[in-house]
Amino acid sequence: SIGRYSDYVFQQRKQLELNGYNTIMFMLYAPLELCVERVNNRNRVYDESITIDSWYLSYGNIVNFKREFSDDFHLV
Repeated sequence: SIGRYSDYVFQQRKQLELNGYNTIMFMLYAPLELCVERVNNRNRVYDESITIDSWYLSYGNIVNFKREFSDDFHLV
């Protein structure tokens, strides 16, 4: 799931736990410059601003993820 949509992540968690699963969240850190570079190296037309917006929204949700998952949230 993409970290920019915290509500979606929380809905997935709730559904998994209703089905008996334990949940934990790992969020992998990638510098913005690396993300933009990887997008620019793809062989397709893509608006760089989408990557930048997604990056800021995702990392802006870290507080929400920590609150939701507490000790089960890990930023790697």
